[in-house]
Amino acid sequence: MSQLDGFCTSPTWNQHPTQIAVLPVGSFEQHSCHLPLASDTLLASYFAEVLARRLDAALLPALPFGTCFEQSGFRGSIGIKPETQMALLRDIGARLEEQNFSLLIVVNMHGGNFSLAPVIREFNRSDRHLKMLLCYPPELVPAIDGDLHAGEWETSLMLALFPDHVGKDRIDLSDERWLNGEFRPADLNHWGVGAIAPHGAVGFPSRASAETGKRIAADLEAALYSWADKRLAWIAESPSYQGSAGLSLRQLLPSDLQSALQLSTAAGWNQVIGDWESFLRLNPLGCFAAIINGRLVGTATTIDYESKMGWIGMVLVDHQFRRQGIGRTLLCRALDQLADCRSIGLDATKEGEPLYQSLGFQAKERVVRFYRSIQTKQAQSPTNSGGVRPMVSRDLEYINEFDAERFGVSRHSLLVDRLKWCPAEAVVAEEKGRIVGYAMARPGRNGDHIGPLVADSFDCARSLLNAQIIRCSTGALLLDTLLLTDSWRKYLLQMGFAESRVFQRMWKGRVGIRGVPKAQFAQSGPELG
Repeated sequence: MSQLDGFCTSPTWNQHPTQIAVLPVGSFEQHSCHLPLASDTLLASYFAEVLARRLDAALLPALPFGTCFEQSGFRGSIGIKPETQMALLRDIGARLEEQNFSLLIVVNMHGGNFSLAPVIREFNRSDRHLKMLLCYPPELVPAIDGDLHAGEWETSLMLALFPDHVGKDRIDLSDERWLNGEFRPADLNHWGVGAIAPHGAVGFPSRASAETGKRIAADLEAALYSWADKRLAWIAESPSYQGSAGLSLRQLLPSDLQSALQLSTAAGWNQVIGDWESFLRLNPLGCFAAIINGRLVGTATTIDYESKMGWIGMVLVDHQFRRQGIGRTLLCRALDQLADCRSIGLDATKEGEPLYQSLGFQAKERVVRFYRSIQTKQAQSPTNSGGVRPMVSRDLEYINEFDAERFGVSRHSLLVDRLKWCPAEAVVAEEKGRIVGYAMARPGRNGDHIGPLVADSFDCARSLLNAQIIRCSTGALLLDTLLLTDSWRKYLLQMGFAESRVFQRMWKGRVGIRGVPKAQFAQSGPELG
């Protein structure tokens, strides 16, 4: 725990890695003739320190003034307006947020501080970096009947924790309206404490004892620990204020694509708007949007290759709405869409792999991404090998047959769409008038993505790659490959590519349609297989 004494900054605050701060909030008000004006602040400070030690959190100095207008008429009761208390808490939260704290726990020991709840609700609703939790310890343990203020409960705690501050003159409440239940705590909004307790105690302080106080303190500490542990876990599971309230799934629409692009861009992925348009062209009924409050917060796309192999891609959830089951809901909808496929595959990031495993996907292969930056100076200049030419639409019928045999299933619609979208990036390799390989590419946010690249030989694959490097001599390039043979890897490095990341290829059902793996030099991308 790091402490701040209220007058100088402790140097450990700069050194301590905690992101949790604890703020005690009390009140300066009458507590009859036997307890000090600062009783609520003393108790708030005590239990805030207990909690801060438990969480190894930064302990702030107590706010000694609260909203205590119900104590009007008693000299020494100094209350602040609700607006003042709310402004103080907003400012403290903002300053902690600037210092990279992510959680402020407010430990309040004065029931009259009713303005804390609305400002904390308002602060959290904004889904800022800092979240606030409000703890009122008296409600965590069983109450004592007839006790509200300076009675048996509070006096017992003070006898146990601060005995030197407890006087001997204890006057019990005698007003029949309180004793028979007619006067309710809410009536303090209409009449102050003095209307029923001229001596200030709403309860029976004469019944208090240090033994009772020790038991209450022990119960409070245990309850505080449980309260904090549960809520820290809840925050980890559901960091957004609104959670997944009102979540609905529907088909992804053309009007959603700019928002979808923002999700993939925020994730650092390579897609551009043309990719999202392509997903809708390829499978408009199999692309899904998760919507909360009219806002697109998640996506998933599918493609069905002849009902033999299905592929899931673009599983994205807005960072503010993660860990709320949205990704799982999208995946389940995608699986329903591909229910007729014998194999369903996807390329998983490390972060997503546990979710896919929980839904029955099994890790089988590693897909390695190679990246060649604009500034790369490769060790060897590419040569424009003979036999490589631009692809034209009349090639597609033969290329589809060629690709289906080597990929394992027809992806004719993908090839047609890619050629229409990016005709200048598609090339074929011929040998004796026969196509022996082809390569396609598409523009990306981080670089042109080469793939598919399918060839019957390493020499053919090398020529196709050289043609792509020459075509994109002034831009970045990337490709994903399963075929990480020594010769292919060595050539990629020789041409200025470097390994940048790894995907885990996972399957549900039969393990993929493999075709001719040694002919698949570059995949079409993690979103398409």
